[in-house]
Amino acid sequence: MAYEIPIYRFRKDVSHEAARRMMETLNDFLRTAPGFKERRTYHDVKQDVWIDVVEWNSMAEAIRGMEDFAKAPAFTEFLALVDPDFNLMHHGELVQTFTGPPAV
Repeated sequence: MAYEIPIYRFRKDVSHEAARRMMETLNDFLRTAPGFKERRTYHDVKQDVWIDVVEWNSMAEAIRGMEDFAKAPAFTEFLALVDPDFNLMHHGELVQTFTGPPAV
């Protein structure tokens, strides 16, 4: 199992709703990407930072997904909306899973 964790910020002139619509567009791309398993998107309101946690079957498929996305029309749309000075990308393979006690 591999994970892709992009951390990014939308430009100041991009509304929250426009950002959410872009998230849906990215989902459309991922829906057909080989090896894609799950995507969770988080928004740190205080710092106005978006964090995706994308799960892939393998690191090779995660890297291929990133390379294919860079060629997709959705990528051009995404780049037009994000802050070019704040964009981080990380890839990693699962080392451990720790689960807390069940909620009461």
